[in-house]
Amino acid sequence: MKFYWYNNHNIRSYLKHKLKNSEINEFKIGTVQYKKLYKLNRVFSENPWGMIHDISGNIPNPLNVESILEYKFQPTSSTFGEVAMAAAKKIASNTDRRIAVNWSGGIDSTTALVALIQTVPASRLVVVCNEQSIAEFPNFYHEVIQPNIETMTHAEWFTTALEFFNVSGDAGDTVWGTLDQSFWEKHHYKFNDPWQEWVDQKNLIDIDFVEEFCTWSRVKINTVLDLRTWFYLCCKWQDKTAMFYLDRPGLTSSNGVPFYNVDNTFQNWTMNNLDKIIGERWADYKIPAKQFINNFFNDVDYFTNKTKVDSTSMKPSARFQYIMNKTGNFAMDTNYQTHILPSWPIIDAVQFEDWNDQYHLIPGDILHNDKY
Repeated sequence: MKFYWYNNHNIRSYLKHKLKNSEINEFKIGTVQYKKLYKLNRVFSENPWGMIHDISGNIPNPLNVESILEYKFQPTSSTFGEVAMAAAKKIASNTDRRIAVNWSGGIDSTTALVALIQTVPASRLVVVCNEQSIAEFPNFYHEVIQPNIETMTHAEWFTTALEFFNVSGDAGDTVWGTLDQSFWEKHHYKFNDPWQEWVDQKNLIDIDFVEEFCTWSRVKINTVLDLRTWFYLCCKWQDKTAMFYLDRPGLTSSNGVPFYNVDNTFQNWTMNNLDKIIGERWADYKIPAKQFINNFFNDVDYFTNKTKVDSTSMKPSARFQYIMNKTGNFAMDTNYQTHILPSWPIIDAVQFEDWNDQYHLIPGDILHNDKY
């Protein structure tokens, strides 16, 4: 069986037990180049988290994982708004169901909602939101959503999701280099420096590998921000995309899609517009998306001052279900079936081994290799 995602913490825990090696992880069982991806991740994050998977197809995952959406670069002159509208039209044409949009009030999910509002009748839409969503973009909620579109809470959505075609802003951050305010505050003055200087300062040994990695994008990677954007798009897109399907058991490509993963067009927009990721201020992050929203609903404060915040906050009643479901999953196969051990939250090594003997997420030659 092949997989789209695995919980790297649970995999590491099992590998350490099975191989009796407290230092082992998925990078040490991978190819030399896969190990270098981890080192490159550490150039941007001291404590990398989440699965690393190369969607360009140049470095195989050491586990039986394949890409949900392979990277296929094409030059494009389309604006961000044109790409967003095309994604909405593709979603609408691919389903006859009503469309439930998980709306956080943030830039990524609002982009998706704005595009869909301009594509389908309001009667085909349901907005999944809560008090936090409304607080992030109150004017939009009170003037656009509340008078026109049915809404439901996350708890209600959790029990009815399979009745809809579901859309969310997952993977949106990877369109924009997955920046966070802490990284921006510490390093923004270096964003336009040649990436070679940054990598050298971070003591990444193999500059030649990074040069090769950059060529896989098929565009010129010049700056620190260019390299970060390409790394997170290439190696974190899959992990971010998978979060959508982990939110609720039963979600598959037939009843839902992350808005930014409809096809390769957002990836291509990013790699053709590396100079548009962020401006001079932190509030200038994702400006093309904010402009698209503002063209539909003019809100000067949102356009000028809205910044990226954590969009996962929910009502406690739904949050418990959300946390239990997401952390309990340790793998998702290519049928979008999520897997959980009966022993969870404990990772029982015997149960895991029995499961792996059946499904083969971790290849047998790794588990029986004395070199680890």
